Order: sequence, then C-alpha cells, then structure tokens
Amino acid sequence: LKQEVSERTQAEEALERVTRRYELILDSTGEGICGINSQGEIIFVNPAAAGMLGYSTTELIHRPGYSIWHPPLAAGGAHPPEACPIYQGHSLGIQRRGDDETFWRKDGTGFPIRYFTNPVWEKDELSGSVLVFQDITRRKQNEAEIAQRTGSLATQNALAATLGQSLVLEENLSNALQMLQAE
Repeated sequence: LKQEVSERTQAEEALERVTRRYELILDSTGEGICGINSQGEIIFVNPAAAGMLGYSTTELIHRPGYSIWHPPLAAGGAHPPEACPIYQGHSLGIQRRGDDETFWRKDGTGFPIRYFTNPVWEKDELSGSVLVFQDITRRKQNEAEIAQRTGSLATQNALAATLGQSLVLEENLSNALQMLQAE
C-alpha cells in the first residue's frame, strides 16, 4: 500500500510539473492562444488573448469563441459563422491562416488580426481546435502609410516627367495644373 501511495504521489507531482510548464509557456507568449472544444466553446485562453479581447481569462472560459470575436452587434449581422475562415477551420477540421479578419473587443472596438487555427484530433475524431492570433493594427497602419506615400511619390514623379517634357513655362504650368486637378 505504501508503494502504491508513493507511486501515485510521484505521478501526481509529475503531472503537476508538466501542467505548470504548459501554463508558463502559454502565459509568457505574446500571441493570443485559445483552445476551442468541439462545441465551439473556449476551453483555455492565455492572458495575451484575453488582454487583446478586453476580457479576463475567466470571463472567456466556456463562452462560444465565435460570439466573442465576432459579436452580432459589432459585425452588423453581416458576418455569419459560415463566412468566417476561423469558424470554418474549426467546424471542418482544417487548418486556416490569414491576416484579413477583424476581432472585436469587449468595449466594441475592432482590430485587425493575423491568425492560425489548427484542428485537434483525438482517436480520429475532431475534438476542437487551437487558435493563435496577433493584433496587427500597427502593421496595417504602416502599410496604409506606405501606400499613401507611394501614391504621392508617383504623382510627384509624373509631375516631374511632365515638367521635364517641355521648356515652355506656360505649357508646363498648364500640364501640371491639369494633373493636379485630375487627382
């Protein structure tokens, strides 16, 4: 009996160490990570995901994931679950990735995300999925700024080319004025 109690205690301690190690990994990761069961409910969530979504981790557990990041009021009813690649990946048991989705925070503000979702199979049965996501607001802002600057440079280059085509000042000014009015 002492041997069995000792072995059980060692097994429980080993399980506790492994569990704690996984918790440390999840808690220290900067990306949002959610585990979703076969009913679409969040079964685990790390602090980064909860923080990005504006919830505490306990507020998210056992809540339907889709209704958290795509609430009906924020999505205007125009984003049914079947249209969401994350939901499709979960329900069909396929990997999905992209950077074209918007998640919604508890306060109703949206933010663009980069995501990867992977199904979890147990004994050939789909048991859920794991979703990893990042807030890419800054990246999208930088891309928009680069596009705006590129457009501005293209206009300046076209203007310079037009001015360079003629040495007649009046013709240059007329052509430049026409280009600027066209924008």
